[in-house]
Amino acid sequence: MLVLLQVTNMTAQAHTFCQCPPYFDLAQEVDRSWAEGYTGRHVVIAVTDVGVDIDSPNLRPNIASHLSFNFVDNNTNLRPEIFPDYPESLHLTNHGTACSGLIAGIKENDNCSLCGAGVAFNSKVAALKIGQVKKFHWEYNPEISRGLYSAALGYKNQQIHIYSNSWTFDEPFKTLDPFTESAFADGLEKGRQGLGSIFVFPSGPHGNGFTNNIYTIGVASFGINGTVPGKRYLTVAHTNRGSASRKCDNKFGGSSAATAVVSGMIALALEANPSLSLRDIKHLLVESAGYIGLAATSNFTKNCAGKHFHKVFGFGYVQVKEMVHHAKHWNLNRPLLDLTFVWFGFQ
Repeated sequence: MLVLLQVTNMTAQAHTFCQCPPYFDLAQEVDRSWAEGYTGRHVVIAVTDVGVDIDSPNLRPNIASHLSFNFVDNNTNLRPEIFPDYPESLHLTNHGTACSGLIAGIKENDNCSLCGAGVAFNSKVAALKIGQVKKFHWEYNPEISRGLYSAALGYKNQQIHIYSNSWTFDEPFKTLDPFTESAFADGLEKGRQGLGSIFVFPSGPHGNGFTNNIYTIGVASFGINGTVPGKRYLTVAHTNRGSASRKCDNKFGGSSAATAVVSGMIALALEANPSLSLRDIKHLLVESAGYIGLAATSNFTKNCAGKHFHKVFGFGYVQVKEMVHHAKHWNLNRPLLDLTFVWFGFQ
């Protein structure tokens, strides 16, 4: 039986660590996809967050500066706010950098790499700053404006292929505002020359408007040994590993990290077949999903399409090598916008 393994294989050295193969959980087949030559080349992934440290040694070569923008200050300063006197704020200010590292952190060699490597380590990151960390009384919290993230979700949608968004509503049954709905619809119709922009979000609370619609892909993490996290989504990712940043962070995880990991996996599939539409990607995620080795494996049941499904885990974890193989020979689906209704009546 396939057993999910610890993602990281780290060796502590002074104030840093090296990560050695396998870089990711073997069940998800990321390392095996690299061995076949798929590393995310020619794919651009936007990271919408509170800023990205573009000077990070692990990220600098893969930052697409010409596709990056600071929507908060309306300039090109992409860096997050830093609070030197409050080190506890690092998990907030480093969030966008950590997500970017999981997606496109460089792989230094075939042996071990400082701080690990991103899933799609040859892809490019478009850093889109849509919020900032602010001090409220004695606490620090991220603040993201809906007007800014709506604008970012449509930014440069011919050059940006995937929008990785490791943030969501914190309240259940929250619906989208008209501007965001419009940005999603426009991305589906016009993004990537009509193939559709790919929006990836954490699953969030029940009834989350960001994932409870046809325009997005919902992702969450699962617990140790594949235990149930308590939220519902299309697919899952195992994520407890280090991120690529100036200071290595080996505690970054949860649905934010899972969203970044799956965004990188989709980049590998797009490298294999750039003609994939948003609808194709969704089908590929289902076709390549696995569920053996989870604590809840026995609770997966077949749906009417013959696919194993779980009410919380969705279709299971992504086996990206299988996803890439399917992508190479995939029969393209018609875009969602082409699926119009035909009415029959008396003439």
